Amino acid sequence: MTVIQPNKNKNSLKGILYLFALIFVGFLVAEIWVYSETTSLAHEIAMQGEEIEEAKLDIAEAQNALSYILSQENMERLAIDNGFIKDKNPTWVFASER
Repeated sequence: MTVIQPNKNKNSLKGILYLFALIFVGFLVAEIWVYSETTSLAHEIAMQGEEIEEAKLDIAEAQNALSYILSQENMERLAIDNGFIKDKNPTWVFASER
């Protein structure tokens, strides 16, 4: 006599389906986390790019101010204001000659 047990194989099949569902949910959560991290990094990169552009602008302004301060016209005006005169035949004293 053969005894048929129809629910015997369903329990192992149910376990496998639960395992696959759990793995699927795990991959889904991991994908959401990776997407969130990628979006956060892209936002941070954009913010750093803006800060770099601001720093470049500040450097350009500082270079412009420095070039004005060190310009020939400004140096001549500064020399006149401080009472310096232009020597047509300057003599130089070197430390090695002393």
